[in-house]
Amino acid sequence: MTLYIDKETIKPWGYHLLMNLYDCHKNVVNDKDFIENYVIELCDLINVKRFGECTIIHFGDDPDIAGFSMIQFIETSLISGHFVDSTRNVFLDVFSCKNFSSDNVISFTKDAFCPRTYDMKLIERGSNVINKG
Repeated sequence: MTLYIDKETIKPWGYHLLMNLYDCHKNVVNDKDFIENYVIELCDLINVKRFGECTIIHFGDDPDIAGFSMIQFIETSLISGHFVDSTRNVFLDVFSCKNFSSDNVISFTKDAFCPRTYDMKLIERGSNVINKG
């Protein structure tokens, strides 16, 4: 089977922003209310409708990985994150089939969590790929 990509009509199905933030401000990574407010404000910023409540759960027996995990369904997909207590590292994903400004999300997120260092990557997910053969 051959995959054929129609170069004339390539249009991503969705946009996936992956954000890794390292050594964030100590008072925000371990604060459930702060994380929930961040998510609500992020949804407002990118103009997406939240679907249900934000779920934030603290778990993990291993102190190297213990921390909050978060998921917020949005009508165009989801926002998720993991917040590590011991290192204060934050790993966030914004995935939406509705386009959004990744620059605005990155700036907002950096201001919120104040990481010492960070890296980000935007991926266009799924295009008009047609199976032939």
